[in-house]
Amino acid sequence: MQRSPLLSRPGMGFALESGVASRLDPNPGVFMLAAALTALIVPLQLAASRSAPGVPAVPRPMAEFDGLGHVVAPLGDVDGDDVPDFQVGSSLNVVSGRALKSVARLGLFAFGGSDWVGPAGDVNGDGFGDVLYQSLVLDGRLLVAGTEERFPIRQLVLHGLDSPAGVAFGGQGRQVGDLNGDGVPEIVGGWADAWISRCPGDSILVILGGSPGFASVYDGRDGSVLATVSGETTADAFGGLVQPLDDLDGDGVLDFAVGTRIIPYSEGLFCHLPEGNYVRTFSGATGQPLWTLEGAPRSMAALQDMDGDGTPDVVLGYAYESRIELVSGVDGRRIASFDDRFLPNDLHLLGNQVYPWQDLDGDGREDLLVSIPQPVRFSIGVPGGPQSAGPGIVAVLSSQNGKPLARLRGSEDGQEFGAQLAVLGDIDGDGVPEIGVGSSGVEGGLVQIFSGADLH
Repeated sequence: MQRSPLLSRPGMGFALESGVASRLDPNPGVFMLAAALTALIVPLQLAASRSAPGVPAVPRPMAEFDGLGHVVAPLGDVDGDDVPDFQVGSSLNVVSGRALKSVARLGLFAFGGSDWVGPAGDVNGDGFGDVLYQSLVLDGRLLVAGTEERFPIRQLVLHGLDSPAGVAFGGQGRQVGDLNGDGVPEIVGGWADAWISRCPGDSILVILGGSPGFASVYDGRDGSVLATVSGETTADAFGGLVQPLDDLDGDGVLDFAVGTRIIPYSEGLFCHLPEGNYVRTFSGATGQPLWTLEGAPRSMAALQDMDGDGTPDVVLGYAYESRIELVSGVDGRRIASFDDRFLPNDLHLLGNQVYPWQDLDGDGREDLLVSIPQPVRFSIGVPGGPQSAGPGIVAVLSSQNGKPLARLRGSEDGQEFGAQLAVLGDIDGDGVPEIGVGSSGVEGGLVQIFSGADLH
């Protein structure tokens, strides 16, 4: 099996060459905006493939999209039919949740995978969900209408989100709820000023800017900056992780977290580098810090009250330690910690992504949906050379004790099933949200959509 010395796609003979990174503008913000101003919405009548050669799935997925990349992210209801839509691929492909086929495509590379992709809410009040894509908020109605009428990207942009002066590299951007009471959700954009250009192998390349990194709160209605917070020291990569949370301080306004994380330019890279040092929660009403945790989680999510103190709590995924932690929303105190002892060996990345899930074990508490991609690249440098820990797993774990309650597996070692995981909303109307799973070890990438009922 041939492997690239730089960025190989294990098992499927696909190599992502360093030229991809070299084609990126050294300032991704400039690159994204410049590309956006020249790109066009082009129609994409790409029906969802029902089978991917060599990658059978049990249970059978609702839909598969192969050859577009492995990124998948929820977008909300973009086409106004009351069914959640989503995006697949390395550029923006809007997929109708009702029809399970692409209805629009934006030819703009998604720097960092899904790090700046998601729903923006109905910004302009036209009844169609708008889309956060990179540092732009796009008109959802015109985006979908581009299947019949082509629009220059400049006509689709409701507003752009400006980075702090001098910051060259982005982190994560997320809708965080309505913080200023105007009925439109705000966006927190992280600007880490650091990124991983190449890994693994003998040519790991990490690019650092000259700042600690920042996160800005943007008015969802017009993109103006409401507040900006910064990291502590140069090269902290503050803003590489952004996560909306529930109301932790009891003031009636949703809160959010910002962490330090040096993100890869593609979420299909697993570098086993210390990606960050701390994560900090902030009041959505005042922007003041609430509490700080040391360590470098790769993912985190809001949870219901798990310890009975009346305050919502938080779950964090420390993927490079294959560990999940539940912490108090009041002060960050540890409630519980789970490792990957239920897996057969130690090359897994448990907690690559983590979400709350429905209560499967009947204990009255939300359980945890986690991705465990078992990447081959993670094991480079171990005795005996690159190894595969397995095909990749998406599992529901008990929030009580970490016991696996349900799981989906990839079909081939090296598939990296779970390199991307997204909760897409209830597409089929059965009351259970569907999930999207991306596999980065498949040539060209693969995204599979599963019924949430498959994890019950």
